[in-house]
Amino acid sequence: MVEKAKKRGIDIYFEGDSITRRWGTSDPQYKENLANWTTNFYGWNAADFGWGADSTQHILWRLENGEIDDVNPKIIVLLAGINNVGARAGNDAKVEEITRGLKAIVDICRKKSSGCDHHFDRDISAQR
Repeated sequence: MVEKAKKRGIDIYFEGDSITRRWGTSDPQYKENLANWTTNFYGWNAADFGWGADSTQHILWRLENGEIDDVNPKIIVLLAGINNVGARAGNDAKVEEITRGLKAIVDICRKKSSGCDHHFDRDISAQR
């Protein structure tokens, strides 16, 4: 998908974790999500770069190592951070770590895709 994105570009670039991945996957158990994706983004030249179980560190690694290079999306939609939370209550250090990770992702997206609208969302539907 990265090579395809670099060849023809992506207008709407979705980045994130498994929640993001499920929007555009063809896995049978998520067929309703794919139907929604197809209905809402057909013809928009959208691509889903979400990966299951990704933390902010994983997403940052992908972005630093070429995933978004030369793609030049018009819009980036990011949903990330829930996998950094974990199953136990966090403390200030965990909040700071997640915040630093999200800021690093936002910074690299801005650096590698200047002129693009960036939409950074938070996950309000995840339940642990």
